[in-house]
Amino acid sequence: MLWKLLLCQKSNTLVHPKPHFFNADHQALIQAISDQSGVAVLNARLHADSQRQARIMTTLAESATIITSTLDSDEVLERILGQISQVLETSAVSLALIN
Repeated sequence: MLWKLLLCQKSNTLVHPKPHFFNADHQALIQAISDQSGVAVLNARLHADSQRQARIMTTLAESATIITSTLDSDEVLERILGQISQVLETSAVSLALIN
């Protein structure tokens, strides 16, 4: 076939060298594909958000365990900073203590 489909963010464009080639069936098909694509993208975003939220909640629970497991404040802070670094997926985390 000599036609192609261009999907660009929020607009769908059907292109064919012959003018008025596409009919209502073509339009319905492209709309169905577009709708399914939109749902798939939304589901992927929701899944990523829920995974991130689960990591955060797990880290909070682990931090609470760390806090109650030792009286050494330096060890507690170091371990919590490690947890924060994992959740935020960063290579470095710093903390400033103010008296």
